[in-house]
Formats: sequence, C-alpha cells, structure tokens
Amino acid sequence: MRHFVTDGIALSLKGMTHSSYAAVVGLATALENAFPMAYTCAKEDIVSYAWTNNDGARIYLYDNSSGGLALTWAALDSFEELLVLAYETVANCEYCLEHPEENGCIHCVVANRWYTNSVKSDRLAVLELVKEMRTVLDSEQPKVSANALPTKTQREGVEGHFGRTMISNGSLVFTGKHQEGFVVASQPFNGAEEERLYEIIVNGKTERYLGRYLTLLQGDVEKWCLSCGQDGIERTVERCPTCEALL
Repeated sequence: MRHFVTDGIALSLKGMTHSSYAAVVGLATALENAFPMAYTCAKEDIVSYAWTNNDGARIYLYDNSSGGLALTWAALDSFEELLVLAYETVANCEYCLEHPEENGCIHCVVANRWYTNSVKSDRLAVLELVKEMRTVLDSEQPKVSANALPTKTQREGVEGHFGRTMISNGSLVFTGKHQEGFVVASQPFNGAEEERLYEIIVNGKTERYLGRYLTLLQGDVEKWCLSCGQDGIERTVERCPTCEALL
C-alpha cells in the first residue's frame, strides 16, 4: 500500500436518510471538484475519499501532497458555501442534463481515477443528500470534534506551529515516474519555504525530487522545524529541541 502523511478534514454524516454509498462517494467527488472554485488551489491539490457503514458515513478531503499544505482547513470556515457550490455544479452539469440516462459524469460526481473505476456514483442521490444536509445546517451548527483541525478564529489565537513532516532517510519511496528508490538525504528547498528537496537512489543513480512528488512506500516520517531548520526530529516531539518552537 502506498501512503503519505498529509493534512485534511473528515466530515461525519450520521442519521442521514439519503446517505447511500452511491450518494456519499458522489458527494465526496462533488466537493473535491468544487473546492478549487471556492479557494485558491489547483484541482490536483485536493483529493477525496469516502466510505459508509451501519453507523453512518464519512468523507475525507485532504491535501494531495506529502506533509500537507493546510489547504483543506478553509472548508471548516465556510462549509455551507462549499456545499452550495457543489450542489449547483452537480445540478447544472451540462453533460448530465443532455444525457440524463448517465446519472453522473466526471464533471460532477464521478471520480476520474483508476482505482475508482468500480465505484458507481449516483447524481440524483447526491442532490437529495445535499438537500438533506442543507436542511440540517439550517437548524443546527455542525459539531467539530476535539481532534479536528481548528477553525480560522481558533487558529489565529494559537501560537504558530513551525513543524513540518519530512520523509526519513532510508525510506523507500515512489517517484511518480514508475520508479522506486531510497531516500539518502534531503534539505529545505529554496524555492518554497515549506518544501524539501530529496536525494533518491534510483537504479543506482542519484536523482532529486521535491517532496510533493514522492509517495512513501516503506519507512517513516519525521519533523523538521521551519523556525531554526533543525530536521530529523521524532514525530511525537511537540517542541523543537534546538529552538523550542512549537512543532
């Protein structure tokens, strides 16, 4: 399994009568498609994932980059606006209006990724689910769990965090070019304050990649401090051992 550590938010849907699997996965894609229209980012910067069970459903929106860029935090501040935008995009999808028998396409509720080929989204079910969610939001505010990301107001009142994740030396990574290699070194990248440049041994040769293009296959992640530059910090450590900045 390929995985990486990133930032994201989780939307928990409980007690919804229209939360079928086809509706939930379709809504996840609709939110993913609508996000770049509401916030400054590229479509490739955001990824979604969803599942359902007997206890309810959950939708994940997360940053499609190693370490995360906190892009999805914005959804906590104006989720209702994002939901409305997603609804309008799905309801007014030109292709689906011209081909109603399709009941969903890659422009609205169908994820255009190879590993979602077997997932069947339902456009009409998505619209019904969003209507129900908007009715609930009109009567009560969504609950933010204690381990969720802070809202904008909360973030402004908290001391800044200077910790970012980095892939540990010796880890096996996928480079995105049908190649795998081992990390031998990394350093902050001058062109981006929160990015690192990694040296990877691929087929006996040393190549360099930005962290955003790497996927961790086997190994670990650590923290590095933006305040003083200290890296290789155990990821459970909350303050930098060099400058004591909050990580």
